Amino acid sequence: MKINIFVVESPLQILSASEAAAIDIKARNIIIVRYSGYRRSNDEHMKHAISIFEWAEIIEFTAWSSSKFFFHVSIIKFLMKIEGRFKDPIDSVYIGDFRSEWMHYIRCILRPLNAVLVDDGAAVISIHKDYISKNIYWPIIEGRSFLKKTINNLIYSSFYNGTIAAEKVKLFTAFDFLESETEIIKNNYSFLRKKSIDKKIDTSIAYHFGSKYSEAKIVSLKDELCFLEKVFEFYNSEKLRVFYVPHRDEDIVKIDKISSLFNVDVKYLHMPAEVYFAEADYIPACISSAYSS
Repeated sequence: MKINIFVVESPLQILSASEAAAIDIKARNIIIVRYSGYRRSNDEHMKHAISIFEWAEIIEFTAWSSSKFFFHVSIIKFLMKIEGRFKDPIDSVYIGDFRSEWMHYIRCILRPLNAVLVDDGAAVISIHKDYISKNIYWPIIEGRSFLKKTINNLIYSSFYNGTIAAEKVKLFTAFDFLESETEIIKNNYSFLRKKSIDKKIDTSIAYHFGSKYSEAKIVSLKDELCFLEKVFEFYNSEKLRVFYVPHRDEDIVKIDKISSLFNVDVKYLHMPAEVYFAEADYIPACISSAYSS
């Protein structure tokens, strides 16, 4: 039986993996999930996302430590486990984050016939531009000193395979890359669409999805609040009751400030938005966000 391995560490990666697995439903589809261990809401979203697809096997592990030494020890121990676990030929390895080296080491260990990168939000656009379109199939980690790079290469040397690392990586994506020479498998979210029940539309409400803009230093908190003020003013002018849907990594102090300053309701979905809307009985009249896949 054909074996496909999916390696993920975020809710959207899991949803993309589920869509890819659903295309090849007769294969033995196995998912490897790395939890953060400290981002509780992120891990909860991941567990909910995993449950929507019937995986042949789910391999879960947590790799996090305040000590970089113990972090690498946990990764190495897991790679050794995977190396001893799979002996049969692997058809495809799907990875969720091109920038996560541990996923590429699994690709090297398993030596699949095909390597595929699945969507993890808009990041795939820059990955295609900076790497895959230039025939670069291994991430370049910025900011590492020569010494750190040498040590990293040394401790992971037994898992690295230069031939596999140089092999082409395909894309499984919902984005359109025009005039691209990359082999692209289109993600139409057909599996999630099939799970979606008939909806009613509540014409009196709107959802605005937030994100970690100020937390990630993309903009200042002052500018983020200024932007949100204009969003809520627009919805008020449209006579719509607006709900603010926080990103799982937003700071709770900022969320409370948004609620009190603008007198808006905060709605926690407790699952990936894509899954929420597939399972919800009703949907709002409007959905908005800024720079969000």
